[in-house]
Parts: sequence; C-alpha cells; structure tokens
Amino acid sequence: KVTYLAVVDACSKLFDLNRAKQAHSRIVESGWHANLNVGNALVGMYGRCGDCQTARMVFEGLPEKTVVSWNTVIGAYARNGLAKDALRLMKAMDLEGMKADRITFLSLVEACTGLGCLAESRLAYARVVSSGLGSDVAVAASLVNMFGKSSSLADAKLAFDTIPEKNVVSWNVIMAAYNQNGCPTEALRLFYEMTEPDKVSFLYALDACVSLKALSDGRDVHASVTRHGFGSDLVLGNALINMYSKCSSPADARNVFDGMTVRDSVSWNTMIATYARNGFGEEAVEVFHEMALVGIPPDKVALTWARMITAYGQNGFGNEAIELYKQIDVVPDKVIFASVLDACSSAMNLEEGKRIHARIVEGKFEIDTVVNNTLLDLYGMCGFGEARRVFDRLDKRDVVSWTSMMVAYASHGSSLEAIDLFQEMQLQGMEPDEVAFLAVLFACNHAGFFRRGWDYFASMRGDYDLEAGADHYCCVVDLLGRAGRLADAEDLIVSMPFKPDEATWSALVGACNTHGD
Repeated sequence: KVTYLAVVDACSKLFDLNRAKQAHSRIVESGWHANLNVGNALVGMYGRCGDCQTARMVFEGLPEKTVVSWNTVIGAYARNGLAKDALRLMKAMDLEGMKADRITFLSLVEACTGLGCLAESRLAYARVVSSGLGSDVAVAASLVNMFGKSSSLADAKLAFDTIPEKNVVSWNVIMAAYNQNGCPTEALRLFYEMTEPDKVSFLYALDACVSLKALSDGRDVHASVTRHGFGSDLVLGNALINMYSKCSSPADARNVFDGMTVRDSVSWNTMIATYARNGFGEEAVEVFHEMALVGIPPDKVALTWARMITAYGQNGFGNEAIELYKQIDVVPDKVIFASVLDACSSAMNLEEGKRIHARIVEGKFEIDTVVNNTLLDLYGMCGFGEARRVFDRLDKRDVVSWTSMMVAYASHGSSLEAIDLFQEMQLQGMEPDEVAFLAVLFACNHAGFFRRGWDYFASMRGDYDLEAGADHYCCVVDLLGRAGRLADAEDLIVSMPFKPDEATWSALVGACNTHGD
C-alpha cells in the first residue's frame, strides 16, 4: 500500500497521464485499487493529470466515499476549470448527507472563482460564513479572490474586513482584486497600509503604478523594495525596469538595470523595450549590441525583434533594420512585418519592401490593417498605382488606410482623387481623424479649392469635435494666401489658440510676396 501510494504521488507530481494509467493498471492487477486510501489517491492523481473523466470513474467505483473522497473529486474538477461540474458534485455531496469541511469549502470557492458568477459566489460565501469558517485566514483570502474575479469589490472588501488577523496573503489578494478591476489607486493605498510586504506585494504595487503612470509612487515603492531587502531580487528588478519604462523614465530604468547583480534575458529585453518605447532608438540599439557581447541571445519573441527593427528605422538606420530582419530566428508575425515595411519606407527601399510583401503573400502569413497600411505608405512613396491596388484588395479599411491612400494621391499631384476619396470615406461611415483632415486640406491647397478647403477646416470642429493643430492652420493660411485672402489669413494666425510657428508666418509672407502686398 505504501509503495503504491508513493508511486501515485510521483505520477501526480509529474503530471504524466501515461505513467499514471500504467501505475493504475498495476494497482488494479494487485487488487489494491479497492483500498480507500489508494482509491482516493488515484482520484487525485487523475485530477492532477487533467483527466477528470477517469477521476470521476475511479471515484464512482470506490467501495465507500468519505469526505476526503468527495473533496478530492470536487477539487479535481475545480482545478481543471470545470466549475459547473464541481458545483454539481457539491450538490450531490449535500444530497448524500456528507458534511462539508474546510477543504470542501476551499474547493467550492475555487469552483466559483473559475465560474466568475456573482450569484454563485454569494451563495458560496453564505455557506462558508454559516459554517463558521469565514474568519479562517486561508478560506477568507480565497473568498476575497473569488469576489475579485466576480468583479464585486464591495463583496471582496467585506470578506477582507472580516479576517481577524490578516496575513500578507490576505493583503496581496485584496490588492490583486483592486488591480484586476481597474482600481489601482485603492490597491496602492492598501499597499501603503501594509507593515511587512513580501515580493508579491511589491509586484502588485508596481502593477498599480504602471496603470496610474505614477512615477512618484513608483519611486516610493522602489525605495521600499530596497528597505525590505529585496533590492537584489531578479524578478523585482525586471518589474522595476518595466514600471519606469511605462512611467516614461528610461533614466531610472537604466539605473535599476545597471545596479542589478544578476540579469537574465528578460532584463535585457525589457531595457531594450524601455528605450524603444520612449523614443531612444540609438540607446536601444546600443543595449542590443551589449547583450550580444555578453552572450545573451535575444528572446525568441517576435515583439522583441519588432522593437529593435523599429528602433533602427526611427533613428535613420532603415537599411540596418532590414538587415536585422533578415537575421531574425523567429517566424515573423504581423508586428515584425509592419516594423520592417516601415523601415523600408524610411530607407526609400521599395525593392526590399516588394520582396517582403511577396513573402507575406506567398507564405500566406496572417496580417492585419496595420501591415496593409504600412504597405500603402511604402507603395505611395513611388506613385499611387501600386498603392491603389493594395488599397482595393483590403478586406478591412480603417481611417489610416483611407488617409494613406489620400496622401499617396495628393503627394503625386492627384489632388482631385484625394478629395474624392475623402468624400467616399465619409459616405461609407468612416469618421476622419486629424491626419485625414490634414491630407484633404493639403489636397485642396494644391488643387486651389479655397472654399472647399475652408469648409473642411470648419467641419473639423463643427462636425467632428476635432482640434486643429499647427499643421492644419499652416495649410489653411497657405490656402487663404494662394486665394489672395491675405487679411483673412492674418486674422486666422492671430486667432490661433497657440503661438504661430515659423512655417505659418512664412506661408503668409510668401503669399504677400506673390500678391505684391
């Protein structure tokens, strides 16, 4: 019996279903399957290996069923995400007259947590409280988690407040509930109330800082990490870099990175992402090369490669970005394709862009609107013919697709086509954004359509509640100037909600020279 129990326990820990079935066969041959302890262990083994159907079959074949037997099979279903089956078994247990214990209620709460149904969660809470286990620290913490997953923070807080002696797990669970339900401010407030936070507490606090973009709080949490002796923890170090990255403080992120006694690939890739996200492409490239020098390969994650390709492209190294794309050892995805096609545009490398486009088509890669829009930009640089073919093949068009095609037309002297496309976009129910308006204003300017351009400018605020930027004003000033409406152009400059830039004044001065004023 002891030997078989040890074998079953080993199979459970390995999560190896094939070995579990082999062990079960040997136990049946020996006759020990009829032993209650061995039978319960077999139920648990199949549950751990994810085979609830066989676990149920073994359970039904037990010569007698104790509370341990019921707990084991209910727990198996709950842990494997079969919440409704677990609750049905709980009801069957009640009908059998079997009294639930602490383990039963933990499994019940776990099932309700997976179900995410507030009504069932409240019923479970009522049962737990009536059993007298509501103040049990572990049970209460699981109740807080259950209500958090059911999106009822009021119930979660009530369950938390009933815990007489809260431990760090209790605090962590309520913080997680607030974070998960979009209340990071409350999560941070709870963190500051804690006296002895642990590693998990700090991770939840940093998550809250990221959600709030709260750099000052992030620095306070960082100081607390150091005070509590977690300054050299690798996971927290990586989380701190990420927090500073999301709070737009790459200098703080770099200080954490430089101070780490141990770094893994996550550390390096997070630092690269920090620089890339915050517009420090050159620094991102430097860290990428440093990582290679110390012998750490980039993560085989497409997003990492995409960020590096983007960093090269944004810093004027379009061809280097293309070379990096050729070296990647991951299957490219739509993020990588969008990044490298954008690099082809910045490098004016249409031929390489065509090769990448051909690879996308031939490989039948899944792409999205972003990739298609990048293709539009690429082909639009060299004329609107190929860009229009890409545009016409799009199954789904967003405002960027329409705008890219408009820019392609307007940039190559086909202003009428650009204006027609703007009107077609509106007729199809697509609301233009600020960039689309800039494109159509540019087209009206070059076509000499003063009245239409002015109407579009007025429509930005009047019909779409969009604020015109400096480029819009500059374009309209130029439009008015070309039409000889110099006084109107000057009045528009004076009425601008911000200080006119040099380009705007230059447009007016140029118009004055043209009209001899």
